Amino acid sequence: MEASKETSILVIGYGNPARCDDGIGEYVTERLLSEGINVDILTCQELGPELCEDISGCGLVFFIDAGIEQNEAFLIREITPKYKTPIFSHHISPEMLLAITEELYNVRPKAYLVSIKGYNFDFGFEITEMAKQNSERAIEKIKEICMSWQSQKR
Repeated sequence: MEASKETSILVIGYGNPARCDDGIGEYVTERLLSEGINVDILTCQELGPELCEDISGCGLVFFIDAGIEQNEAFLIREITPKYKTPIFSHHISPEMLLAITEELYNVRPKAYLVSIKGYNFDFGFEITEMAKQNSERAIEKIKEICMSWQSQKR
């Protein structure tokens, strides 16, 4: 990634696109790309330490995932680095990735976790219409945050 640390925005969409609404992260990143939003995009099934180098090159990072047990259509909250031992060895939280990035690269980008309510997590590649609607609302908020952040950097 050849972006400036001060002005680059990274959006990481994660989840399993073969489990219907669990593919929300990928759906959101594809929608942002289709709108020509000036952000770097990564998609993956789960978060891993290999993402730290990409994160270190950015000033603003969004982690996009499907929410299972939430009432709201979407939740966006600012997150900070926090190391916590995972319950499963393959699970790394966005906060833990930020902590590893800070330790390895001595940088701390502003970061948000975006949790978008999903409804169907059965096997399949189609996202439900309700999840798409929730995603569209979250995308608008993500774009607002990006524009505000970019205007503060000018």
